[in-house]
Amino acid sequence: MDVARRFYNQALATAKRNIAQGILGPDRLELATLYHNLGGLEHSRGRFAHAEPFARRAVEILDGRVKYDEAEKLYKHALAAFRRIYGPCHYEIAVNLGNLAANKQAQGKHKAAANQRDVRAARRRRLPLHCQC
Repeated sequence: MDVARRFYNQALATAKRNIAQGILGPDRLELATLYHNLGGLEHSRGRFAHAEPFARRAVEILDGRVKYDEAEKLYKHALAAFRRIYGPCHYEIAVNLGNLAANKQAQGKHKAAANQRDVRAARRRRLPLHCQC
């Protein structure tokens, strides 16, 4: 197991212990961030089936909090970072655009969600064929 994954798993184990002891609540943003990062790590290595449960758990935490504004800020922050790191055409950007669309859809902002999905679809069409996001 690589170093990054080991550290994320240690942090997740610590967070789960703190939740079990009542020190942290189960809907903490830090926990969602850990799950998101573990999912991103698996995704970046092409292990998409392993990434999905982590990503779903992160979204469940954020959706369960019903703090869409906070979730949107996190997605936009990640999107800006990925654009800076990878440039304008990378699967992580398409994934985050999809996350933003889902966030807007959950808020009932259907037109904005549709626009976001259209942008994501356009990005995906420009990705290399080997990228499956």
